[in-house]
Parts: sequence; C-alpha cells; structure tokens
Amino acid sequence: MSERQYTHTTKGCYGCGDENEQGLRLKPWLEGDGLCAEFTPQAFHRGFSKVVHGGVIAAVLDEVITSAVAVASNALLATVSLHVDFKAPMLVAGEYTVRARRVADEGNVRAGEGEIVDGRGTIIARGRGKFVPLGGELAKKFLG
Repeated sequence: MSERQYTHTTKGCYGCGDENEQGLRLKPWLEGDGLCAEFTPQAFHRGFSKVVHGGVIAAVLDEVITSAVAVASNALLATVSLHVDFKAPMLVAGEYTVRARRVADEGNVRAGEGEIVDGRGTIIARGRGKFVPLGGELAKKFLG
C-alpha cells in the first residue's frame, strides 16, 4: 500500500482541525477518485447508550464529502444541503472508514456523496450533499 497523501486541514476546524480539542480530528487522504478518512468515536460523541449521536455522524459525512468535492473542484466550498440516510448504529467503541467523492456539477453547484462503514464493511450511513464555491465577496462574507 502506498503512503497516504493527506489533504489540507484547517487548524480550528471542527471536522479536520488539529487545534480543536472537541473536534472530530479527521485527516482525509486521497484515494482513487475521492477521499477517505478514519473515525474513532469518543465517549463524548455518544447520543444515548453506546450509540454515536446522529448529528456527529452527519458532521463526519459533511466534512469528508465537502473535502472530496473541494479537492476535485480545486475550490473552497460551503455546504448548502446535506442528506443523510442512517443504515445501522454507529457504536462508540468502533472504528470506521469514511469514503467520499464528487459526483456532479449543476451550474455553480457541486455535488458529492459518501458513506461510513465499520470494520466488517457494514454501511453505517450514506450522505449526499450540494456545495457552492466560496469566491470573492462570498468568501469574505463567509470567512468574515
């Protein structure tokens, strides 16, 4: 297996930031026509019992899908919609792989999809999102 080529991270980002102590600390790497990342939930990601909160699962998908589409588009992007289908419980004690890729362009809107699988290959969740490039005035407004 070749060495992983990690994509850019933003220090304070909830999804990929190394300096965000409560963040997800995802480190997406290039693989095939998209990106992958590993996610190991912590106890504070729990929603109830031994299950990870659905909002955390959605955030994991949002981060990796956005990153995959951004790399493929060579652009900074903002999420405008995200749809998540939850297929199986994500347990706090597990280790998971996230895979995502860009799938289409619709005018100025980019689309991507991704999924989270456990170590046995069981699909935990699938997501689809739409993203817009942050250029010029929109970037200034968004990044403030």
